[in-house]
Amino acid sequence: MPTKLPTMLTLAEVAAAARVCPKTAERWCLRGKLRSTKVGSRRLVLESELRRFLGLEPDATGVAS
Repeated sequence: MPTKLPTMLTLAEVAAAARVCPKTAERWCLRGKLRSTKVGSRRLVLESELRRFLGLEPDATGVAS
């Protein structure tokens, strides 16, 4: 059975989900508020990280924001 890979989102997708402009999503990443990975010229965010950031998923302590 194939392993499901984590979903990676572009800054445009992050911005749409958070209802902010892509530049704001980029600032969150650059300031370390939202963890991301740079792949080539793109910055990608794990879907689970966005959910944690938005308070939709518990963080490492098990408490949702």
